[in-house]
Amino acid sequence: MPETTPGYSAALGAAEHHATTQNLRDQAYTTQLARQLYQRYPDLLTAETDLAILRARLAIVTTFIQNPIYDATTRHALAQALNLPTPEKT
Repeated sequence: MPETTPGYSAALGAAEHHATTQNLRDQAYTTQLARQLYQRYPDLLTAETDLAILRARLAIVTTFIQNPIYDATTRHALAQALNLPTPEKT
């Protein structure tokens, strides 16, 4: 079988090494680019962090609204107040 030949194993090892090296280069480039963006636009990171927090809170509220264990009137009112889809009647 060709998979067991030394040449095949060497080629496979070289390909894996190249992929790993390229991945490290890509990560280094991405890190460098992120650092440059942060230095030029420091408020961007703050805005992204705030947005991530708000998305997490929205997910929690949406889960509450859609959970039939809680009072339907409360869930419906909360959904309307936040302009979210109202829960289905059960």
